[in-house]
Amino acid sequence: MSIATAVTWIFNFVVTMSLPAMKEESGFGSRGMLSFYAAWNLIGFFLVLLYVLKFLTRPNVPMLTSIASYRRPKVHCRHQ
Repeated sequence: MSIATAVTWIFNFVVTMSLPAMKEESGFGSRGMLSFYAAWNLIGFFLVLLYVLKFLTRPNVPMLTSIASYRRPKVHCRHQ
């Protein structure tokens, strides 16, 4: 958990320091800078997804959805 927190702080620092420099040096503008960071987030998401799916085999899929009923949150709603 502490490693994840440290990585988050490091990347927050990188974004904070690179944002003004990108705004001054490039012609991206605000929309272009946010698009740049959004693109990197999507790339990271798909890389993690591909890494997880690489080790996920068909027999392991039911394991992901087999949560015992006593561990599920109880939702109270009125049925009509």
